[in-house]
Formats: sequence, structure tokens, C-alpha cells
Amino acid sequence: MTARIRASAILVLALTGSACIAPHARSGAPLDAAAASSSRPATRAGIAIVGMGGLAGLQRTTVVDSATRHFITVTRGSCSNGCAPLDSASGTLSVDDITHIYAVVQREQVFALREAYGICDECSDQALFTTAVFANNQRKIITSDRETTPAVLGRLHVAVAEAIRSARGSP
Repeated sequence: MTARIRASAILVLALTGSACIAPHARSGAPLDAAAASSSRPATRAGIAIVGMGGLAGLQRTTVVDSATRHFITVTRGSCSNGCAPLDSASGTLSVDDITHIYAVVQREQVFALREAYGICDECSDQALFTTAVFANNQRKIITSDRETTPAVLGRLHVAVAEAIRSARGSP
């Protein structure tokens, strides 16, 4: 695993780990007590997508907490000292948007996907995406290169982007 992939995975875990502490279902509703009392710590449903690298060298981070419906998204240029964001937003998604996003997760069987797609250790200009999905006491972290991201995962990325675009009031 390359340092970029590890850094991306650590970032996703850090972002989602702090937001995922209470049990909730795909739609943001609480899980039943049996599901919440499993031997693993319960997690709250949420999604984090981190895209980094490529020719432009941008880093895009998006986090959705489905329990509160809160989202945050930040786009930065490539700089080593944490430069100011080029774009950022936060807000609240509609219940319908959260329901749609998790319907995509279920329909596309995201939890059945492999953990890595098309990763090239020698490709310094490769755009990588790390996608973390938490729902129903399950978690899946998938790293993919821009060109080989599975279509089903791409549909999840689009659902999240469309929901945020709608919440921001963009056409």
C-alpha cells in the first residue's frame, strides 16, 4: 500500500471515526437493540469520500453524517502546509436525499465491493479515491483510481454530490 493510499485511508478513518459513534440504520433511523449490542462497537451511518492527486493535484474531502444529515465538503490544492480551501461548504441534507443515498448503497451492494481497484504504486499522478461507508453496523472502505472506480461506486459518489449540490442551491 502506498503512502498516499495510507494517508487517504487514515484521513477517512479520522473523519468518519469521530462522527460514527451511535447506531443508526441506512435512513438515519436507530437500529434495533440486538443490532446495537453486537461485540463490535456500534457505528453511526455516514459516508466519507476523499479524492486526491491527479494532474491538478487537488484534494477533495466530503463527509455526510446521516443521523444529523449534516455534510461538509472541502477542496484544497496540493500544498504541504495545509493551504486555504479553494472551495468549502457545510449544511444539512434533506431526509429524501439521505434516503436516496442509502438506497444507492443498498441497490449497488456497496458492502460487497472489493477494497481496492486499479491502484498503481508507481503512478505519482494517479487520482485516488477512498470511500468509507458506514451503515447498519457495517463499514466498507474502498480505494480506487479514477479510471477504474467501479460504476456502482461512481453512482454513490454522484448521489452524494447531487445531494450536496442541491443543498447548496446550485443547479
